[in-house]
Amino acid sequence: MKLFLFALLFTVTYSLKCNSCISTTIDDATNKATFDSFSLKACSEENSVTCSSGLEACFTSTFTYKSGEKDGTITSKNCGFKDKATPSNWNCAALKTSLAPSLQSHITLGECADVYCEKDNCNSSSTVVFSVFLLLAAIFYHF
Repeated sequence: MKLFLFALLFTVTYSLKCNSCISTTIDDATNKATFDSFSLKACSEENSVTCSSGLEACFTSTFTYKSGEKDGTITSKNCGFKDKATPSNWNCAALKTSLAPSLQSHITLGECADVYCEKDNCNSSSTVVFSVFLLLAAIFYHF
């Protein structure tokens, strides 16, 4: 019974952590000003944040776009809802609204894809490196 109560308490008080950032491959002054207005760190930096109540997934969104004659890609990572259609924290739905031609006339939007996961910092670039390291360690341990 004590174990059950502890597990229940842990699930109620646990908050997911996700990497929170936004980056673009076009680094001119116009695009820099647009993405600086989102007030997020660049994805070249690890920035783990504790998700607010109700946000139970991490996501990575990748959006292709055109700015003038230049082709670019926007990468956004943050906390989100399990319901992937709900706009949140710069996922595809939120980016599409914020980067609409009526608001950002220099941007023509292309395709966008959201990838969701539900473990701490699973949208972090270091998560992949750490997972590969653990896999290699397990393989060499058995040989």
